[in-house]
Amino acid sequence: MLKKTDRYIYFYIVNDIFQFFRPIPVHCYSGCNNLDMLNFLFPDYRFECITEIHRQWLKEQEIYSILLDVDCTLKYYSSKKVLPDIATWLNRKRDQGFQFCLLSNGRHHRIEKLAEDLDLPFLAPAYKPFPSGCRKAMQMLYLDPQYTVLIGDQIFTDVVAANLAGIRSILVTPLRPQEEPLFARVKRPFERFVLKIYDKKMSNISTQ
Repeated sequence: MLKKTDRYIYFYIVNDIFQFFRPIPVHCYSGCNNLDMLNFLFPDYRFECITEIHRQWLKEQEIYSILLDVDCTLKYYSSKKVLPDIATWLNRKRDQGFQFCLLSNGRHHRIEKLAEDLDLPFLAPAYKPFPSGCRKAMQMLYLDPQYTVLIGDQIFTDVVAANLAGIRSILVTPLRPQEEPLFARVKRPFERFVLKIYDKKMSNISTQ
């Protein structure tokens, strides 16, 4: 069971930084419009709450392993406990055979206590949006990226990390975002802007 950040994750992060800032060949821009350039900010799926995600839907999407953000996804930021209905959902999905791993940017000691209460493996801090945490969790738990998804409430951390790691993402509506620290709240207006573009893109696809 993965219980703490492996020291080798820092090597992954350094590699991510070099890859992230590596110049993109000019020919890669040809034929791309502004929406295409924003694809790395777009989630694969959206739900109002994690409890709306049902077993049958997960199996239809061939999702069997789930990396979970914690704050504002499973619980209120100021709370030390997962919401009861979400805890029930987690237990039910685990009984149904799905694998879970908490993947949080929160401090190790804070997430460790929550993981112990839920009896789940965890990786914290995960350093999202760098994909290092996603890759390390999958490596340690022997998860197949093809069948793995990351569920979170933030575009610029959770969704981007999943996209860069080559796995799918589910964006949920944040739980009481007004309780978040300032550095998280200032990103919300930009997220709403991105989601407007995303909704426009999805609307165009549905009418084709």
